[in-house]
Amino acid sequence: MNLKHLLAPLTLTLGFSLLTPAIAQVTTDPVGYKTLTIKGGNNLSIIGLEFLNASDFTGTASSVTSNTVTSEGVNFDDLLDANKTYFLDLISGSDAGANTLILSWSGDTLTLGDDLTSAIVTDTDQFRLHSLPTIGDIFGIGGDVIVGGSATTADLILLPNPAGTGLIRIYYSTGGFTGIGWRQVGSSGDKSNLPIYFTDGLYVLKKSAGDSQIVVSGSVKVTPTKVIIEDGYLPYSTIFPSATTLFNSGLYDSNNLASSITAGSATTADLVFTDTDGDGILERYYYSSGGFSGTGWRQVGASGDKSDVTLSSSFAVFNQNGPVLVSRQPAY
Repeated sequence: MNLKHLLAPLTLTLGFSLLTPAIAQVTTDPVGYKTLTIKGGNNLSIIGLEFLNASDFTGTASSVTSNTVTSEGVNFDDLLDANKTYFLDLISGSDAGANTLILSWSGDTLTLGDDLTSAIVTDTDQFRLHSLPTIGDIFGIGGDVIVGGSATTADLILLPNPAGTGLIRIYYSTGGFTGIGWRQVGSSGDKSNLPIYFTDGLYVLKKSAGDSQIVVSGSVKVTPTKVIIEDGYLPYSTIFPSATTLFNSGLYDSNNLASSITAGSATTADLVFTDTDGDGILERYYYSSGGFSGTGWRQVGASGDKSDVTLSSSFAVFNQNGPVLVSRQPAY
């Protein structure tokens, strides 16, 4: 496989409308939008949604256990929509950027997907709740953005498996044994409400002819984010929709190697793939630890420092050295 041609051209248009943030139970952040172009004709594009749905709650925890957070006096049954999926985003404190899926809620208590007892200081650290967009929200129905068919003929969306490792494949079924609607290859049931986690990127294999566009919009994240870079070759959202470079991406921190992807040579280091110029060619970057290439961000097959390379809306990491938790900061 020629990895330099893995991506189809991806064009971006970025706009911002800056609003004054307010810290309250419902918080208004800066908002923005991007236009993403997905190329047709059996091409594979990589996209990241980057923007968040508006915050539904901002507050503190009165108590935290290994799998719950309680905010005394708050009724989450009134605040949250039972038909949506939410995540918790810690926005202050020493572990700001920690985030997890909300599995359920009742009254003033949220049940979490991860243990945040060591991350949240009760009555002090603030967190926000955001709903997650779904496959149906972003892609509509078959023909709106991508073309439906069977599991073998339809355009495909590939995203990190929310229930395990690797990637799952989603397509719009136009009928037959699997019925009509969004389906997962190798699985049954409707997937239109499958949430897209905010740190995940998406591959889109558009087998059908013709380009299509998606306009993504929402709140601009202005606080840190912690992301686990998993084993293998997975896509991640850039999260911060402006001015994110290899240097400030948080993927490599020479002062905190335990929270960095692995440096090395072009063959031993973890590799970062992105299409910074939207030409449809996926360049490969790595952090060189020295030798002939020197020390710093380098491009495979090219010379010179690449620290100022701007990431597109999504990037992929070929992690060949084990999972690592990285802390990422907005550059704006």
